[in-house]
Amino acid sequence: GAITVNPVNDVPVLSSINSINIVGGTISSLSGVVTDIENDTSVLTLVSAPSWVTVSGLDIQMIPPASLIGTDQLITVSATETGSALISNEISFTASIIPNSVGFSSPSQTVLESDGSIAVPLALANASLEDLSVNVSIAGGTAQEGVDFTLPSTQVTFLAGQSTVNLPLSMLDDSTYEQTESINLLIPSGQPIVISQASTEVLVSDNELAPVLNFNNVSGTEGGSSIIPFSIPEVIDFDVTAQFPISTLVTFNPASISIPSGSITQDITVTLVDNVTDEPDQNISLTLENPSNTRIQQTLDIAIADDDTPSTVTFGG
Repeated sequence: GAITVNPVNDVPVLSSINSINIVGGTISSLSGVVTDIENDTSVLTLVSAPSWVTVSGLDIQMIPPASLIGTDQLITVSATETGSALISNEISFTASIIPNSVGFSSPSQTVLESDGSIAVPLALANASLEDLSVNVSIAGGTAQEGVDFTLPSTQVTFLAGQSTVNLPLSMLDDSTYEQTESINLLIPSGQPIVISQASTEVLVSDNELAPVLNFNNVSGTEGGSSIIPFSIPEVIDFDVTAQFPISTLVTFNPASISIPSGSITQDITVTLVDNVTDEPDQNISLTLENPSNTRIQQTLDIAIADDDTPSTVTFGG
């Protein structure tokens, strides 16, 4: 009969390894692939490699120092069959040392003016084995440094092993009603690190209530008019507006309230509509509508006295 001879002590074959990019100052690893007809266990051996390369089993661990960023390093390995002297083919590959990358964790975040100290998070793509400092700058926005906020430091440091760190930002509260303001932060270029999310916007919401719109009630006779001053207690940075409801008994000039930014008052002329009907005096209450940048806490009460003479009935005799 036929005799089948199985290969014995075949040489392990190590598959090729593509060139890779690894981040300087961090840990990277990859695994080799060995083909062995007998399925014997094999381990990798370093043939030629920098001192920061080690092997364990089929795993290659690389910890290049950050000082090597921008260089290419040649690594050569082979595989040895456990328990024998059979050595595989040698495989060489290039490890290109690239910089780490950093960025703001989010393109924006919203805080309250009264939040005090807040944290603006930054993140590294890979935790560094060495301390790594990154510079941050203010790049505009409507909030004013020293008035609305302070930036205690323009540099953050990732300690060895850290992949996230917070940039502290201190909010300065005040008693002024104001618009939502913005703080634009930037990680400037020119640093020895790749910048992924270079900017973030911190939106600062105001915690004050809009000012109350103050005004007095009026009274008069049909056909007459009065001037009503409408006012807010303090100057704010934007227009105050409100509308009068439609009424057949009074008209307003101007037809709506608009106190411009930088002002605190506006005079409105109210005219009491005249008619020829003898009728009782009237009292109306009007609720101002669609207020913007102000609060309405009262109705506009208007007392209207009739000016018509009662009809006289004459009886003949």
